[in-house]
Amino acid sequence: MLRVFLLLLHCVVCCTSWATIGDVAATMTRSMGNITLLIGSLSYVVGLGFFIACLFKFKQHRDNPTQVSLGAPFSYLVIAILLVFMPSFILESGGTFFGANLRSSGASGSGFSNIANQ
Repeated sequence: MLRVFLLLLHCVVCCTSWATIGDVAATMTRSMGNITLLIGSLSYVVGLGFFIACLFKFKQHRDNPTQVSLGAPFSYLVIAILLVFMPSFILESGGTFFGANLRSSGASGSGFSNIANQ
């Protein structure tokens, strides 16, 4: 067991000797653009899902108004609207708070502006 641990430790030390802290930071900065694209895309997909759930809740309320209150579909609708407009809202509010040259994904990224302008 000790031999396996020492072998793994040696492999980790050898593999990490190629990368410097700057390389690790650059890799993390490049990946931030992809993370913002993922968050924006997920907000659109989940917002669409909440809208579809809203339609089903309206149908359930119409079929049986005593079981499903009217507040449930309206809350789903509000959540869907907020999620669909979240990337645009974040871009605009960031521009308001931090100036017109907002770059929101890492040190040099432009991920959210790509999503919001599509």
